[in-house]
Amino acid sequence: MEQVQVILADPLPVVLCGFRNFMEKHPRIRVIGEATTLTAFEQVLAANTGCVAIVDWQMTSLESAMRIAKKGKLILYAIPDGIEVRRHALRVGVRGFIGKDQSAADIRRAVLTVASGQIWIGKTTAEAILEHELSGASSPSIAADRLHQLTIRERQVIQMACQGLKSRAIALALRISEPTVAHHLTSIYAKLQVRDRIGLIIYAYRHSLQLPEIKPPIRDKFDGLQAPGFR
Repeated sequence: MEQVQVILADPLPVVLCGFRNFMEKHPRIRVIGEATTLTAFEQVLAANTGCVAIVDWQMTSLESAMRIAKKGKLILYAIPDGIEVRRHALRVGVRGFIGKDQSAADIRRAVLTVASGQIWIGKTTAEAILEHELSGASSPSIAADRLHQLTIRERQVIQMACQGLKSRAIALALRISEPTVAHHLTSIYAKLQVRDRIGLIIYAYRHSLQLPEIKPPIRDKFDGLQAPGFR
């Protein structure tokens, strides 16, 4: 089995120790770095791009989260409950949220979920984002007309985007170039009148574009929702 490499960032050494201890009880997870400052964390991440990065929210800003998300799969720890800050975090590339009240088993599942290219968010957050995105939904007739404009190739791109694939992976799967994928996405956004992949994925599921079913992970206490990657 391929190991999932994790880097931790928290201002408190005792929290880092706790994370490491329960994280490495899973045979697939290995903590390869820790940091108590954002500067030190980014230095470790620069040498280990592509890792899962768990960072205390208080150490970051949306600007630094965007930087981190370009180099690793970012999970924010103890982020505020406000829906707007979470929406913005997702838009800059954050892959998941974990809270102080979650069990060690749930946090390990969150790590494995994000490592696989998917998003890990709480049920409450998911419902709030869906409600916000769908509040301005178009009438059925307008929506049907927009969907009718999609080509077969565009529907394939949508399906793969909703599975969490990045543009490069979509290009390889469809045997087309990355610029062609970008062109298809631009066309899709215009036809469906969505702004980005988050809006596209929500639109796709709302209108049943024959996409994979969202399946929540098995859980004990946490009501986390495992959803396709938004990138």
